[in-house]
Order: sequence, then C-alpha cells, then structure tokens
Amino acid sequence: MMAEMIEGSVKTFPASEAIPQYARVKLASTGKVAVAGATEFSIGVAERPVIARADGTFPNCPVRLRTAEGTRKMIAAGTIVAGASVYGAALGKVDDTDNNNLEGVYFSGVNAAAGDIIEVMNLDAESPATNTNKYIVAATDASAAVTNTAVETAFDNHYDIDANDLAVGDVIRVVMGGIAPATNTSATLAVKLKIGSVTVAAIAALDVADGALFQITSDIVVREIGASGKIVAAGQTFEGAPGTQNTNPYLLAETALDTTADSDITATATWSAANVGNSCRMDVLNVQHLKAAP
Repeated sequence: MMAEMIEGSVKTFPASEAIPQYARVKLASTGKVAVAGATEFSIGVAERPVIARADGTFPNCPVRLRTAEGTRKMIAAGTIVAGASVYGAALGKVDDTDNNNLEGVYFSGVNAAAGDIIEVMNLDAESPATNTNKYIVAATDASAAVTNTAVETAFDNHYDIDANDLAVGDVIRVVMGGIAPATNTSATLAVKLKIGSVTVAAIAALDVADGALFQITSDIVVREIGASGKIVAAGQTFEGAPGTQNTNPYLLAETALDTTADSDITATATWSAANVGNSCRMDVLNVQHLKAAP
C-alpha cells in the first residue's frame, strides 16, 4: 500500500469522542483522534468542534497539524504570561507549567486567562533549540556589596527554579564570579554556591587582599525528581589574586534535593569579621538550564 502524503496544513481524521474547538488532539492506533492529555504528544489542534451525533457516533475532525506553517489557536488552561513557553495540559489545553511536553510559545503581548483562545507559535519538541538553552539567565547588574558583617549573606542576584520545573537528566550550568575590592587586614572570605538549601560548592575561608577575585563554575545534574530528588555536581572554584594558580576542581556526591519545592540558585559570602573595610560583590551570575531530551 502506498502511503498518502499530506502537503497542506490541515488533515481530516475520524474522531472517537467529542472534541472542543482548538483542543490538542492525539492519534490512536485505530487512526482516530481524541483529546490529548497533559503529557500526551499531540499531532495538532481541532479546527472545529466535534459533537456527538444522535446515534452516538462522531463526525470527522479537521486537524491543523503541528507541522503547519504559521501559528495555531489553542485553549489556555490557566493564566499564561505573554511570551511564555506553553506545554500540554489536561483536556487538550495548554499552560506554562513545564512537563517536558512542549507545544510552543504564547505569541501575544497580553497575558491570557483560563479558557482564553490563544495564538501559539509552534516549536518542534524534538528540535535541539528547544531541548537545550531553554533558559539562559544572566545577571546584568553587579550585586549589592556584602560588607560589615560576619554572618553568611546571600548576594542579591539569584535565579529562581520553580517547584516541579526540574526533570531527570536536566543540567543547571552556572558561572558565578566576583571581587573583593576592599579588605581589612587579616580578614578571611568564604564563598558558596547553592541550589535551594544545598551547598553545591564552597570556597574555604581565605585571607584575601584588595582586588581578590572569586569564581565558581558548576554543572548540576538532576538524577531523580520529587520530594526525594537527587542531584550531583562537578566544577571548579577559584579565590585569590588575579593571575594566580589557585583553581580547584570539586565533585558533589549524590545529594538530596526536593524538586517539588522552589530551588533558587544563590551565592553567599561570609567574612571572618564585621568591618566596614571588608567588602565583596558578585559581578557575574550566568545560569543555563539545559532540558533533558523528551
């Protein structure tokens, strides 16, 4: 049998159930379409509603294929911020909660509410552009200075990872760096990189001079998710005068991380003494969230 080739944007399928207009649909082994669940791959959206006939059967359903050029209309399951990536949701809808079932980008300048019909620019769930570099966040301003305190203090620049936003195989890639422009005699400085409450890497307290630099790089890998989630990490740390050979590799063994809770990427500084002459700031915080392939 020779396969049929479809060159258009819409193909008609028999339907196995009632389908709302613009709902995401899946294709069953029977060749019929039905409403796609939150994590089920959709072949497109219903161009018109499918309503049961008096005898209980269903008319055919024209489907705008996910490979079609241009944008598609879809149904918002909840509030969606303009420009957000949208993912499969229950009942053939979409929302901005990442469940690794990417549909596209909400292509509008206005925030959407539950039940709204929205315009979505298609993104191929298999394309490298959607599986890597999902988030690249760079702090464009230096942090406020951590000064005159001996208490561990978080720099005010940070990156938020929302609850349930991590998946097995995700990588959080971090480059953090800063400077201690002023130091008091014999003062030591310790620096840490954290995800949530977990310390990923730590630079032990060192006696630093004016202009000392500090840097931590890290690849954080998600091994398990959930309340009993687990991560590992590896990278390098540096603290000292520019140009000195003071780089140390580190490896974080498998460590518990509750991925059902928000997990900020933060960095902290701890001076050995509270003195107005001790000051450090973080100039760079680059965070790249690499999503695991679906």
